[in-house]
Amino acid sequence: MLNIIFNNPSVYQRVKSTNLLTNEVIQRLYRIIEKEILTNIYFEPALAWKCIIKRPWAQGSIGERNTLGTQQHAPLLQIDVPASKDTYANEIFVDTNSVEGPIRKYNLNGVAHVGSGFNRQNFTALAVVRELWEGMGMPSSALNSLTLLDASDSPALPSSYKIGILAQSSIALSALAAAHIHAIRNQVPVPRVEVPLKHAVIECKSERLYRLNGKSAPSTWGLVGGLHETLDGYVRIHDSFPNHAEGALELLGLPKDASRQSVS
Repeated sequence: MLNIIFNNPSVYQRVKSTNLLTNEVIQRLYRIIEKEILTNIYFEPALAWKCIIKRPWAQGSIGERNTLGTQQHAPLLQIDVPASKDTYANEIFVDTNSVEGPIRKYNLNGVAHVGSGFNRQNFTALAVVRELWEGMGMPSSALNSLTLLDASDSPALPSSYKIGILAQSSIALSALAAAHIHAIRNQVPVPRVEVPLKHAVIECKSERLYRLNGKSAPSTWGLVGGLHETLDGYVRIHDSFPNHAEGALELLGLPKDASRQSVS
């Protein structure tokens, strides 16, 4: 899977207008045939481009070298994007320090627009929902049926990422979409949707909470996986699949039964 997320509308539109990320280009860069390209789309609400390429092996199977699909972006560096045209030269960003409502103003094809986004340096779960919901052209009135209980801008879990905001907003969007479909089908007001932060976070860690025959589920990690401190930071080893653990140990010149301490 290939993803590119652009940091502002003008860059997104400039790359899109050059028509550089075509199936033909992807075929040439990745040495594949067209039927191996499953999806190649631009998604404007997220200012993103996505391309899904068929895997040669099943994810996590023996011989599969990239289970998370995160090592495939290097060939894209061979693409040269033309310099900015005059139509994007007058881009202006206006920050009102508001998490809701217009915060950016920019010229696109000579026409002034005011973005409906929010300041991503200080955002909330509700602001995320509003940005995506309205960005997809959904009715703003439906947002009145949504309540995010105990919403917070803290990570909610030990992480450098704001997992709480991600969990609560993504579940809220799905639930609100289902409620909106129900309202349309039955010609009734949009039902109330409530998403407590605690419930949303628990859902993201549900693999640690369910029981098998009354017992806690076994860990998905092997003996050497996780973070290991290095001279200049940390390195993460994934060992959920045996072939990944064995590959990492082989790379380090260690036997298959090496301990975590030996790896460190």
